[in-house]
Amino acid sequence: MSTRFTKRRQHDSCSSSLIIRTWHGSRDIEIVQIKSRAQVTKFKVPPPGPLKGTAKMSSNACRLTQLFNHYALNSRAANSFSLAISKRLQWMNSTDNLRKATFEFPLHQNDCHAFAMPMEGQTVHGGVIATVVEDTTTMHLSAGDSRGRKAVTTELNLSYLGVGKVGRTLQIESTILKVGGILGVAEAHVKDINSGKMVAVGRHTMMFIGEDGGAEQVRGSMNSVFDV
Repeated sequence: MSTRFTKRRQHDSCSSSLIIRTWHGSRDIEIVQIKSRAQVTKFKVPPPGPLKGTAKMSSNACRLTQLFNHYALNSRAANSFSLAISKRLQWMNSTDNLRKATFEFPLHQNDCHAFAMPMEGQTVHGGVIATVVEDTTTMHLSAGDSRGRKAVTTELNLSYLGVGKVGRTLQIESTILKVGGILGVAEAHVKDINSGKMVAVGRHTMMFIGEDGGAEQVRGSMNSVFDV
């Protein structure tokens, strides 16, 4: 059995640190955060052990850093629908006091539509793009909430202006339009980096729920009463 091994690097705008996320197979993740040459912090999660601990978020940008890392950990712990997305999704940067955030997502063979033909460029399934938009804007809105609450989708609409194709990379630019006491709204523009063409635009409305700091929680185990 072959083991998939990928690394991705991102610059953390709140501490100028370098985060290296390494995946071994489908359920083993190691996050290495380097804040300076003299300081290295590692978070090792061996399967199937529990995931423990949360980090206090000191600013909006730091919250997005932590939420992005927790997104990867929780996806693995829950073996969630977002697991395949979380392995490849990259947070690139945030600007304008976190009002804007940029992500990138490389498109692979397993993202293609069932009826996509090689001579047509193997078009990517629209559901993959929708999931990427929902996941990125969810993290962005939760990070933008000063109370650090979880949020659930109340409305998600997406207009496809082009097609994503296997082998190319999507750039997702998320913009927070509103973060209020109950609702948050973000807009997303999805572009094919290789061609520069717009693929989709969407708007995501979410309702904040639960206690303050709820978005910071890391799932404790993979156990579920619904496991089969």
